[in-house]
Amino acid sequence: MHTDRTESLWLSPVRIQNNKGFNRTEINRIQKLVEEHQEQLVEGWNDFFNG
Repeated sequence: MHTDRTESLWLSPVRIQNNKGFNRTEINRIQKLVEEHQEQLVEGWNDFFNG
């Protein structure tokens, strides 16, 4: 398992900002998962940072 891999994404709209170590197949899978759970991720982000 690679622990030095990172990826930054924007949640709205979902797009990749930065990638380090993930191949195209992995990036596509990550992006698909984020898109599928976008609403929950945005709500969690807002709850955490806006208390």
